[in-house]
Amino acid sequence: QQTNKIFLSDYASAIYQSHFVFDLHILSFYLHQKENKTIILITHNLSLAEETQRIITIRDGNIVADSNRVS
Repeated sequence: QQTNKIFLSDYASAIYQSHFVFDLHILSFYLHQKENKTIILITHNLSLAEETQRIITIRDGNIVADSNRVS
């Protein structure tokens, strides 16, 4: 049985309660670490983005920054 390897998560965090965003955050990182899924996280929450291995910043449809922070 083939499973999906990518999990796309759009965090419109401004409209959710903070505990709900935290639950989605925990689920995303669980899927990445335990299920070996690639997580594409879309968010305006910089503190959440800073917990990821890579941040790609898009402004006006263009990539303006790409920081791979894996050591």
